[in-house]
Amino acid sequence: MRFLISILLIFLIVKHSDACEIKHPGKQGENDARQVYPLQLLSLILKTTEEEFGKCTLVDVGGVSQKRQISWLDQNNDELDIAWLPASEQTNEILTPIPVPIRKGLLGWRILLIHQDNLQQFESVKSLNDLNIFSAGYGSSWGDLSVMQYNFARVITSGNYDSLFEMLAHKRFDFLSRSIYEAYDETILRNTSKPEIIIAPKIALRYPQVDFFYVSKSNQALAKRIHLGMDKLIRNGKFNTLFYGFYADYIRKVNMSERLIIDLENPYLPDNVPHDDPELWFQLNEVDKYAMYQ
Repeated sequence: MRFLISILLIFLIVKHSDACEIKHPGKQGENDARQVYPLQLLSLILKTTEEEFGKCTLVDVGGVSQKRQISWLDQNNDELDIAWLPASEQTNEILTPIPVPIRKGLLGWRILLIHQDNLQQFESVKSLNDLNIFSAGYGSSWGDLSVMQYNFARVITSGNYDSLFEMLAHKRFDFLSRSIYEAYDETILRNTSKPEIIIAPKIALRYPQVDFFYVSKSNQALAKRIHLGMDKLIRNGKFNTLFYGFYADYIRKVNMSERLIIDLENPYLPDNVPHDDPELWFQLNEVDKYAMYQ
């Protein structure tokens, strides 16, 4: 009997050690909802590639800055297996990108969070020159900080996600550029604690910007799995269904089609961004074709 029990314990230990786990970054604050869509997409990728690679479990490692995510993946120290990051040449050199825009370029469609006391001033903005009289806030480790610094004269940074909203509430800067989906969630989640932070109602920013899934250069098996999964989802239409289904409601709620769009330059976009495939890019006129993702 003891022999059988020993054999069973060894079997369970081996099975546990062979279990596939993929460690991913989690929330950087209590009101941080930025990881919801990438995790839904990643879960779908893993599900659709089970036949080739087997089942795998996602493991949340907690809040980690983008800078630390890159460092951990570069060191391949078993702290992190995958991250979703703004695409850049520098990150491409350090890590292995899966060069499919996971949000179809929506990351570069931006809404401005402002202090309600400045609403009237922002309603008169008609151009980038008009906007440049104001100071911008941004995360010091965010991958597209260089784009903001290229286009705006005054960019005030913080390395802490939540502190940016404290700074805006206390007028340390005039606006915080956020993606469409981030802006809506961030104002709703902070409506009680920071009701003075509102969405500027008439303008939006746009620049070419994408985020990719990134893995360690030593983890080519995972890179192949993510690439295969993305390819399958694009071909069977589930990528569009997930993307537009998830984001359509956000886009409608901020009235994107009625906003004045101010275009910014992004000279830092890497060469491997697939510009020529319209299937991989957000189209505003596609939004109403898809129902809310369940």
